[in-house]
Amino acid sequence: MIPRVNRYRILLTLLLVARPASVLCGQEIQLESTRTRFRTSAEFLGVPGEDIGLLGLHYDWLEPFEDWSDLYLGVGAYVSVTGARGGFQSAGFSAGYAKEFVHDFMIDAGVYFGGAGGSGSLGEHQGMAVRAHVALERAFGLLGVRIEAAAMDVAETDIEFEDVHLSIGLTSASELLLAHERYLDESLPENAMVERTIRTSLRYTRLSPDSGARTSTGDRFRSDIHLAGLGLDYFLGEHLFVPFQLYGAVGGEVAGFSTALVGLGGSYPLDREGRFRLEGTMSVGGGGGGGLDTGGGFLWEAKAALHASVTEHLGLELAAGHFDFPDGNLEGAEYSASLTWTVHPYELSLDQPRSSLETQGLSDDDAEVRPLRVFALNKIYMPPRSAKKTNGDNISTANLLGIGIEQPILDDFSLTASAYTAWDGAIGGYSEGLVGIAYEYFLPDSKEHSFLIRGEVGAGGGGGVDVGSGLIYSATAGYRYHVTDSVFFQGEIGKLEADRGSFEAESWQLGIGVDLGRTYAR
Repeated sequence: MIPRVNRYRILLTLLLVARPASVLCGQEIQLESTRTRFRTSAEFLGVPGEDIGLLGLHYDWLEPFEDWSDLYLGVGAYVSVTGARGGFQSAGFSAGYAKEFVHDFMIDAGVYFGGAGGSGSLGEHQGMAVRAHVALERAFGLLGVRIEAAAMDVAETDIEFEDVHLSIGLTSASELLLAHERYLDESLPENAMVERTIRTSLRYTRLSPDSGARTSTGDRFRSDIHLAGLGLDYFLGEHLFVPFQLYGAVGGEVAGFSTALVGLGGSYPLDREGRFRLEGTMSVGGGGGGGLDTGGGFLWEAKAALHASVTEHLGLELAAGHFDFPDGNLEGAEYSASLTWTVHPYELSLDQPRSSLETQGLSDDDAEVRPLRVFALNKIYMPPRSAKKTNGDNISTANLLGIGIEQPILDDFSLTASAYTAWDGAIGGYSEGLVGIAYEYFLPDSKEHSFLIRGEVGAGGGGGVDVGSGLIYSATAGYRYHVTDSVFFQGEIGKLEADRGSFEAESWQLGIGVDLGRTYAR
């Protein structure tokens, strides 16, 4: 049995990491295994006249509370891939109860809540989505197969959903390996750890649709689409990796257009040192919005890339390929340029007993601990009268759910990334993705009180909000109260503004976060 996690830690880690300049010091590194799982679902959400095919992906933190070991918490998202409402999407949080009642059989009951919307015609207003499920799951080692009875409702829409429908899915057991600087008497055996490679990319992509591209109203679409996004490549070995990609429009007059993809890639060195690598990927996913005809939203993409290592961690990538929404009228060539950062985290081998982590650890001669901050937020927008929707209507006060990370890079400076989706305020479907930099200042002789300032830029759109091309800027200042060395509460105030549209708003944010330690090869 994998030991339970320190109860103050939380799962909201996306594995987007970068190497900070400073490293915690100590004699030995103690590892702590946190039980997690990936959970997928596929279902048809019935509405009058059609069925919307939804795919869901969740990451669950199992046993977060010592006294209620069968409860779990999670983050997840849904995206449409069939039907006539491409671009419908939802992102949010979940909680549930999972109990094994017979060997390898488990009953799972849970609820999901988050923002929902998109370019599909679910009504003029879309807001909070609530989905409840009861599932039966059969485990086959680390994998599981499940069937669910589920019901989903989206607030403020004039569409009636079916009350109950069936969903099928898969689960995969996983773990998050945390690390602490602590003296231990024994070291783990050499074969206990596996060194992985994870590459994070800050990427600009240009889509060049062919002559058959159409808008959702049937008009010809003749512009290029400019996207900004993040990529995460998880290497299974030296040559094989799994790419994850998230993009949002920042140019091309299609604000709100976004895509999410996962696939399989190959990487092959072109020189003896491996500084230059030729790579290829094949990915599938969903996307839509921006008034484009993407059909049900299903998307496939194939591309080739040349990756060059500038330093041990920093790299550059140029790529070209083809994308296609086969159920819609949008396909063509794509080109991208990326700035990449590669790190090598340690994972515990499958056959290593987790109980050994109580007495055995790693030498700090072989590994180092790097911090990572993860937080969940609710953001309130209070726009002025000048902020409008694309149809000219005023925008009222709105609430957005969000998740963010901070990676310390130099003293009190951190790189940041965050994502938000609206759940209240008649702008359902409005979403944001932001990256930037933050500075945190601790009061003298205090470990509890700190102040921070943050500047971010990114993509936003959807919900009929007038954000022009989709490029947005945000600046905030805030306060953090550190309850323990790991847990903190924070509040921020600031302003967000669209680069070309009329949308701007004062923002107020409240959230909770944790400081996590991860271990990496020296």
